[in-house]
Amino acid sequence: MKHYSAMAALFLFTAAPAFAASDTFCERIGPDLAMDQTRASSAGPQAGPGDEWRVNMLGGLWTTLFGGSAMVSFSIHPVDESDAAEYKRLQNACHSINEGVLCEIDGPANVGLGTPKGQVSAVLQEGEKAELELRKSELFCRNK
Repeated sequence: MKHYSAMAALFLFTAAPAFAASDTFCERIGPDLAMDQTRASSAGPQAGPGDEWRVNMLGGLWTTLFGGSAMVSFSIHPVDESDAAEYKRLQNACHSINEGVLCEIDGPANVGLGTPKGQVSAVLQEGEKAELELRKSELFCRNK
Protein backbone atom coordinates (compact mmCIF):
# COMPACT_ATOMS: atom_id res chain seq x y z
CA MET A 1 0.00 0.00 0.00
CA LYS A 2 2.87 2.38 0.77
CA HIS A 3 4.27 1.73 -2.70
CA TYR A 4 1.07 2.93 -4.41
CA SER A 5 0.76 6.10 -2.34
CA ALA A 6 4.39 7.00 -3.08
CA MET A 7 3.77 6.49 -6.80
CA ALA A 8 0.60 8.60 -6.64
CA ALA A 9 2.46 11.39 -4.85
CA LEU A 10 5.21 11.28 -7.49
CA PHE A 11 2.61 11.43 -10.28
CA LEU A 12 0.81 14.39 -8.70
CA PHE A 13 4.10 16.21 -8.20
CA THR A 14 5.27 15.70 -11.80
CA ALA A 15 1.84 16.41 -13.34
CA ALA A 16 1.46 19.81 -11.67
CA PRO A 17 2.33 22.71 -13.98
CA ALA A 18 5.49 24.55 -13.01
CA PHE A 19 4.56 28.23 -13.18
CA ALA A 20 6.75 30.90 -11.68
CA ALA A 21 5.01 33.43 -9.48
CA SER A 22 5.96 36.15 -11.97
CA ASP A 23 4.43 34.41 -15.03
CA THR A 24 1.71 36.47 -16.66
CA PHE A 25 -1.64 35.01 -17.67
CA CYS A 26 -0.62 34.70 -21.33
CA GLU A 27 2.70 33.09 -20.34
CA ARG A 28 0.75 30.51 -18.34
CA ILE A 29 -1.72 29.57 -21.10
CA GLY A 30 0.42 30.14 -24.21
CA PRO A 31 2.45 26.92 -24.21
CA ASP A 32 -0.62 24.69 -23.75
CA LEU A 33 -2.28 26.26 -26.79
CA ALA A 34 0.89 26.25 -28.97
CA MET A 35 0.89 30.07 -28.96
CA ASP A 36 3.94 32.10 -29.97
CA GLN A 37 5.08 35.32 -28.29
CA THR A 38 5.02 38.33 -30.60
CA ARG A 39 5.30 42.09 -30.32
CA ALA A 40 1.80 43.46 -29.79
CA SER A 41 1.07 45.90 -32.59
CA SER A 42 -2.18 47.00 -30.98
CA ALA A 43 -0.71 47.52 -27.49
CA GLY A 44 0.79 50.89 -28.37
CA PRO A 45 4.34 52.25 -28.38
CA GLN A 46 5.19 50.73 -24.98
CA ALA A 47 4.61 47.21 -26.28
CA GLY A 48 7.54 44.91 -25.82
CA PRO A 49 8.29 41.28 -26.58
CA GLY A 50 5.88 38.95 -24.86
CA ASP A 51 3.04 41.46 -24.58
CA GLU A 52 1.04 39.36 -27.04
CA TRP A 53 0.74 35.66 -27.75
CA ARG A 54 -0.93 34.30 -30.88
CA VAL A 55 -1.78 31.06 -32.61
CA ASN A 56 -3.17 30.43 -36.08
CA MET A 57 -5.50 27.51 -35.64
CA LEU A 58 -5.51 26.65 -39.35
CA GLY A 59 -1.80 26.60 -40.13
CA GLY A 60 -0.21 24.23 -42.60
CA LEU A 61 0.01 23.44 -46.29
CA TRP A 62 -3.19 21.37 -46.33
CA THR A 63 -5.22 24.36 -45.10
CA THR A 64 -3.53 26.69 -47.58
CA LEU A 65 -4.37 24.41 -50.49
CA PHE A 66 -7.78 23.08 -49.49
CA GLY A 67 -9.15 25.39 -46.79
CA GLY A 68 -10.44 24.32 -43.43
CA SER A 69 -12.32 25.23 -40.31
CA ALA A 70 -11.59 25.25 -36.60
CA MET A 71 -13.73 25.10 -33.49
CA VAL A 72 -12.86 27.13 -30.41
CA SER A 73 -14.37 26.65 -26.98
CA PHE A 74 -14.16 29.46 -24.48
CA SER A 75 -15.51 29.90 -20.95
CA ILE A 76 -15.15 32.47 -18.20
CA HIS A 77 -16.44 31.73 -14.71
CA PRO A 78 -16.04 33.51 -11.39
CA VAL A 79 -13.62 32.03 -8.87
CA ASP A 80 -16.42 32.38 -6.30
CA GLU A 81 -19.25 30.67 -8.16
CA SER A 82 -21.82 31.67 -5.54
CA ASP A 83 -21.44 35.40 -6.34
CA ALA A 84 -24.13 36.52 -8.81
CA ALA A 85 -22.50 39.95 -9.29
CA GLU A 86 -19.30 38.25 -10.46
CA TYR A 87 -21.25 36.22 -13.03
CA LYS A 88 -22.82 39.44 -14.34
CA ARG A 89 -19.44 41.21 -14.47
CA LEU A 90 -17.82 38.38 -16.43
CA GLN A 91 -20.84 37.93 -18.68
CA ASN A 92 -20.19 41.44 -20.02
CA ALA A 93 -16.46 40.81 -20.59
CA CYS A 94 -16.84 39.67 -24.22
CA HIS A 95 -18.29 41.49 -27.20
CA SER A 96 -18.31 41.23 -30.98
CA ILE A 97 -15.78 43.16 -33.02
CA ASN A 98 -15.13 43.37 -36.74
CA GLU A 99 -14.20 39.83 -37.85
CA GLY A 100 -14.29 38.29 -34.38
CA VAL A 101 -14.78 38.44 -30.63
CA LEU A 102 -12.85 40.40 -27.98
CA CYS A 103 -12.89 39.52 -24.27
CA GLU A 104 -11.43 42.05 -21.83
CA ILE A 105 -11.11 40.23 -18.52
CA ASP A 106 -10.21 41.58 -15.10
CA GLY A 107 -9.26 38.98 -12.51
CA PRO A 108 -10.17 37.06 -10.58
CA ALA A 109 -11.72 34.65 -13.06
CA ASN A 110 -11.46 31.04 -14.17
CA VAL A 111 -10.77 30.89 -17.90
CA GLY A 112 -11.04 27.80 -20.09
CA LEU A 113 -9.92 27.62 -23.73
CA GLY A 114 -9.96 24.79 -26.23
CA THR A 115 -8.58 24.93 -29.77
CA PRO A 116 -7.37 22.33 -32.28
CA LYS A 117 -3.87 23.08 -30.91
CA GLY A 118 -4.67 22.29 -27.25
CA GLN A 119 -6.79 22.93 -24.16
CA VAL A 120 -6.13 24.86 -20.99
CA SER A 121 -7.86 26.00 -17.80
CA ALA A 122 -6.23 28.79 -15.84
CA VAL A 123 -7.02 31.37 -13.19
CA LEU A 124 -6.68 35.05 -14.00
CA GLN A 125 -5.51 36.27 -10.60
CA GLU A 126 -6.86 39.24 -8.63
CA GLY A 127 -5.35 42.41 -10.15
CA GLU A 128 -4.40 40.73 -13.46
CA LYS A 129 -5.95 41.96 -16.69
CA ALA A 130 -5.91 40.21 -20.05
CA GLU A 131 -7.48 40.42 -23.49
CA LEU A 132 -8.42 37.34 -25.45
CA GLU A 133 -9.31 37.98 -29.08
CA LEU A 134 -10.55 35.60 -31.73
CA ARG A 135 -10.10 37.13 -35.18
CA LYS A 136 -10.69 34.95 -38.23
CA SER A 137 -8.57 31.84 -37.59
CA GLU A 138 -6.20 33.44 -35.06
CA LEU A 139 -6.41 33.55 -31.27
CA PHE A 140 -4.58 36.35 -29.45
CA CYS A 141 -3.77 36.77 -25.76
CA ARG A 142 -2.56 40.15 -24.47
CA ASN A 143 -1.48 40.97 -20.92
CA LYS A 144 -2.79 44.37 -19.84
